[in-house]
Amino acid sequence: MLQTRKLNLIDIFRLKKDLLWGKYYYGLFEDGKLVDSLLYSKLYNNKRLYMIHNCGRHARDFVNKFISHFAKKKVRYFLAEFDESEQAQDIEFMHSCGFKRYNRNYCFEYGAGEIKANANPSVHCRSLEREDIDHLVDIDASSQILEYRDELYRNKKFLKEEHENIVVFCRAADTKEVIGFAIKREGVHESSYEFIFQGKMLAELDNYIQAFAEHYIHFEKHADSFRFILNENHKDQFKDLEQEHKLTWVSQCLIREGAPRIRDHKLATSLAFKRATQTNLS
Repeated sequence: MLQTRKLNLIDIFRLKKDLLWGKYYYGLFEDGKLVDSLLYSKLYNNKRLYMIHNCGRHARDFVNKFISHFAKKKVRYFLAEFDESEQAQDIEFMHSCGFKRYNRNYCFEYGAGEIKANANPSVHCRSLEREDIDHLVDIDASSQILEYRDELYRNKKFLKEEHENIVVFCRAADTKEVIGFAIKREGVHESSYEFIFQGKMLAELDNYIQAFAEHYIHFEKHADSFRFILNENHKDQFKDLEQEHKLTWVSQCLIREGAPRIRDHKLATSLAFKRATQTNLS
């Protein structure tokens, strides 16, 4: 008899699974024996966003049971991100399960060496302050694909919890005006940061990179190199970027809807006001 359920601590120890902080296993059992499992977590610590980290033995029925089970618990979106060169089969399988690509991430490496002089220092980097949080929520929400902004963004609680892993981009002429941020990402490289901007960047991308390098390497002295991740919204600047920085990987971001949409009136009103303001100013 087939049965699916979340693995508990006893299961994890008995089955000799890795105990991973913030990650969970969902298993397929046949007559009490585990025959398949997938690893997942709550994206941005949001109970309505689930990230699938691996998809087990590529059984569509099992993945569909997982999605059906948690959609009933009001999970809004199921997501996955896989390396396009090393995990092509995983991507193809997820597409067969009804997932679709909504973005790509590109990871570049800022190599060790002397930081070059910034000819036009219009961007400044600094540590996160409490009053920045609301701005970061708005920036992250507006950077998402419009179709998924009802839920797919980092909320205030998550950003507060991650404050030590966030660096803020602001105008050099007014350091209170937040125009983007960088947040540390979990991965094999200990110094990987995702760069997030609201709509079109207010300066050339190289200004943001150099400002981050000055803060991270020269001022904070965290490391002598780092990796930065950009999504394909900024792809028009990648040709120049690759001349100076090594492209280390490209990933495909996948999504499938779960529970029915619940409109976030507060966020919708905020975004509508911003769009109206930008229209009036243009």
